[in-house]
Amino acid sequence: MHIQTVLLRALNAVKRAHQRRVARRQLMKMDYYSLKDIGMTHFDVMREANKPFWKR
Repeated sequence: MHIQTVLLRALNAVKRAHQRRVARRQLMKMDYYSLKDIGMTHFDVMREANKPFWKR
């Protein structure tokens, strides 16, 4: 495997982890009614927010 491929995969993994972190923070800021609209509860958000950054 070429070094460029390894670096690109690593960069993409960091990017995906950052995107998950941002999305989880946005979920934590949502109010009850917004969560209800997307079919989530406060418990669902807390479970999602407490996942390690590498977990989907």
